[in-house]
Amino acid sequence: ERNEAMDPKLRAFYQYHGSLMEPWDGPASVCFTDGTVVGAVLDRNGLRPSRVWVTDDGLVVMASEVGVLDLDPATVVDADVYEFDLADGSVRRLSDFGGPVCRAMISPDGRWIAFVGYRNRRESFQTSVVHVMPRHGGEITALPHPDRLDVDQAVQWLPDSSGLLTLLLHEGAGCLARVGLDGQWTMLNRDMGGGIATGYGLYVKGLSVAQDGRVACLQGSPSRTDEVALLAA
Repeated sequence: ERNEAMDPKLRAFYQYHGSLMEPWDGPASVCFTDGTVVGAVLDRNGLRPSRVWVTDDGLVVMASEVGVLDLDPATVVDADVYEFDLADGSVRRLSDFGGPVCRAMISPDGRWIAFVGYRNRRESFQTSVVHVMPRHGGEITALPHPDRLDVDQAVQWLPDSSGLLTLLLHEGAGCLARVGLDGQWTMLNRDMGGGIATGYGLYVKGLSVAQDGRVACLQGSPSRTDEVALLAA
């Protein structure tokens, strides 16, 4: 960056691609303690460098990678959906999922909870799937893509609670898709960027849905960096 002898074309190359690669320069894991309690936080979304496991005997492990300790997989507690009551501090477990879950969100009408995850079958690779369940707990319904595509964690409810929006990769393209509570999938936009040509940038795009159904997100292409886009759901 401060090399004055750098060729102008090479400097232009780095300046252009810096906007694409900068989100992956990190994230940073910040750990802190008062001598009694230890805490940690990531400065942005990311899988590393704070991987966390909890075993059934109460051991909590935070490390940079999977496999730093030889833990028995049978003792690792899977993630679940919990309800936290801020009024009295109570915690209630709403699911017994049996696998990693993330981004649990209550529907606008208050009837449903959606999350992304997969039931851990201890296979070498499993795709993340959208799931829905009743607001106060109950049967969990999977809404897998018919082509078993892996969905991004950035799912958002539609304003009328009829379904959800998500990002996914399909045939090398970054796509915006809608899935209804009946499990029907609709591809809304195949020009989101973040596909094979531009890298796996879907994980830093995010979604925001307005009351009128319009979607704000980042949209790019192999020839330009991401810009804010307003799309119809």
